[in-house]
Amino acid sequence: MRRRRPGEHLLVGLGLVLLAFALRTYGLEIQSLWADEGTSVALAPRPLVRIALDASRDIHPPLYYFTLHAWVALVGTGVFAVRGLSAVYGTLLVAVTYALGRRWFGRVGGTVAGLAAALSPFAVHYSQETRMYILMALLGALSWAAFARYLERPSPGRLAVWWPVALAAAYTHYFGGAVVVAQNVVWVLRAWRERWAPAKWAWWAGAHVGLAAAYIPWLYLSRQTLLNWPAISQPFGPAFLAREVLRTFSLGPNVPPTWSPWLWGFLALIAASAVGARRAGWPGLFAFAWWLVPPGLMLILSALDRPFYDAKFLIVALPGYHLVLGLGARAAAELIRRPAWSWPVTAAAMTLLVGAAVVPLRNEWTDPAYWRDDYRGIARTIEATAGPDDAIMLLGPGQIEILDYYYKGPLPRYPMPRRRPPDPEATVRELESIARRHRRLYAVLWAQQESDPEGIIEGWLNANAFKAGDRWYGNVRLAVYEFGDLRDRLEPVGARFGDGVVLAQAAVAPEEVIAGDAVRVELVWRPAQAPQAELVVFAQVLDAGNHIVGQYDGRPAATPSTAWEPGQAYRGRLGVPVLPGTPPGTYRLIVGLYDRATGRRLPVAGGGDALTLADVRVRRPPVPPTADALDAAVRRRVPLGEVSLVGWRFNKLGFDHAPETPLAPGDPLSVILFWRAGRQAPDLPPMTLELVAPDGRLAAAWPWEPLEGRYPPEKWQAGEVVRDPQVRFLPGDLPAGTARLRLVIDGRRVELGTLVVRVP
Repeated sequence: MRRRRPGEHLLVGLGLVLLAFALRTYGLEIQSLWADEGTSVALAPRPLVRIALDASRDIHPPLYYFTLHAWVALVGTGVFAVRGLSAVYGTLLVAVTYALGRRWFGRVGGTVAGLAAALSPFAVHYSQETRMYILMALLGALSWAAFARYLERPSPGRLAVWWPVALAAAYTHYFGGAVVVAQNVVWVLRAWRERWAPAKWAWWAGAHVGLAAAYIPWLYLSRQTLLNWPAISQPFGPAFLAREVLRTFSLGPNVPPTWSPWLWGFLALIAASAVGARRAGWPGLFAFAWWLVPPGLMLILSALDRPFYDAKFLIVALPGYHLVLGLGARAAAELIRRPAWSWPVTAAAMTLLVGAAVVPLRNEWTDPAYWRDDYRGIARTIEATAGPDDAIMLLGPGQIEILDYYYKGPLPRYPMPRRRPPDPEATVRELESIARRHRRLYAVLWAQQESDPEGIIEGWLNANAFKAGDRWYGNVRLAVYEFGDLRDRLEPVGARFGDGVVLAQAAVAPEEVIAGDAVRVELVWRPAQAPQAELVVFAQVLDAGNHIVGQYDGRPAATPSTAWEPGQAYRGRLGVPVLPGTPPGTYRLIVGLYDRATGRRLPVAGGGDALTLADVRVRRPPVPPTADALDAAVRRRVPLGEVSLVGWRFNKLGFDHAPETPLAPGDPLSVILFWRAGRQAPDLPPMTLELVAPDGRLAAAWPWEPLEGRYPPEKWQAGEVVRDPQVRFLPGDLPAGTARLRLVIDGRRVELGTLVVRVP
């Protein structure tokens, strides 16, 4: 048998703590703070009494905010600083989990439980968020440690150690009380089985009376918020909850909600732990109760009142799950009945934990599809594109704090609606007032179902303003509206689309815009027969090479086309933004309709599938746009003599909304480069765009002339940013795999990135 070295468990524990700290501090600033984190940061510097009062209106208890108050007084309110507190809490949770696992389930159980806690994508995610969830899990773990010691030798002194920790968990989050429920299940079983004396029952009951007495003042203070808080999820059943708990606790929130082969390994450990729980004694029951009772309590409470499933509320049970995995590893080693096999079993379990964590953690740090709401990106977009006459409207509770954290500009902010539920007449009056005072409105839309369930605000804007943009930043949306009235400029058109939708009138203004501004378009549709499909209107600004430099897609009118009646007129307003960096010149504005379900465009009587409405002249902006204003997927400055490449993007033509879409041999590839001139009329050496095939050979070499000669460099001004869109067709014999795209200029190679090729 392998001899244990003195202090071995301390070295293992130290290694796990260092690993946990590294994972929890890596990339803390990669993602933007989101709305709830903005609330935390806004509350933290306030006086403690004010924090408690404001927290009571924000639903959550105040203890986490109190600790953050002390933390930011020491380290400040930078993104790394405010998230650092959760990283510390998450690291301490790993230490507690390892210590309990070692104490309850020995070397193998402790090591596996500690590694599961250190690598847990679920725990890492919430250890990198400025919210209370990981603190709730830590306090829950500490309360279990104190509770276990109390059960070893029940006494008032040990009960006094448990009591404040349990209260602290409840004062961190309402569901922190779930650990007390789980501990009561274990306590009653133990007391009943061992026939404890009435005095012990009295002490235990008295402790709970004390918990209630200490918690009732907070419940009274926050009673209105608690009573009026809506359901936060759809109703759910046991099967859904069991599946989600297994998936989330094992793989975290940053993977698709589908079954993964890794889950079979976790199920094997759980099955082994169920077999070994009896031999483990009371600690085995502790681990299973810690893990299973909170989800069961959530299921019962949601059925009785309002559904409130959210995986993050269950993080209080996560350490129990990790201890169950540790117990499973120990039980598997014991089932083999060969002591020498304990380390191979441990190694197999550790391999499972490492392998299952790789993709979720990679997504956490590198895949924006899984990231939190990007308020940093919203603020940068507004700063880069807004003018002095613009304004910001915030729809959704609590957004003002997070936007003000990132946006430091002078634009006025309008939090709306002013009351919940909204007063329709007062809301419309305020919107009309905003429209009179401002040229453009940036509408930051979040939690619309809670703030404006009837859609009063967005409905009014869609009917009375010109939507010039609509983009998601995670679960928050930035819609841009232009104000103005074109009714007096409507002119007859009479163009027929498809079998019977007539564009009766149209107006376009202004006829000359600065790159980065929008062209306003008003359209009046008159269907000859009711459309059978839901129609979408598209409007595009095209250059002489038919490259899109501005686009809008949306409803043709406020009333959905499926509800149109023959002969009636339906008015629609839209704004077509001319993308920043578009060179000066004359462009075509076209409009058309397509079927939302199929994407098929409706033909225009007389030929074609779009109608040219007007020519639009684009002027150079007085100040060149910043990098944040560009529609570049990669923003990086590459000096190339008298010009700099400041960004680029490439994807299958027509798939700007899904740039990761694979291409097939022969497909058109849209490539957009962004240049910044170092001086007037810069000199550019010859350039070549090269495609390197998956097998490493040079598959294509295309000469690259900026803007295909339509706006030659001799016309560029010093500091001007030029958007350069072009299209190339992939070779027909390109093999499947990952190809590389690069730009070669004056002998220098600039790697642009990779694209996925699939052969049909």
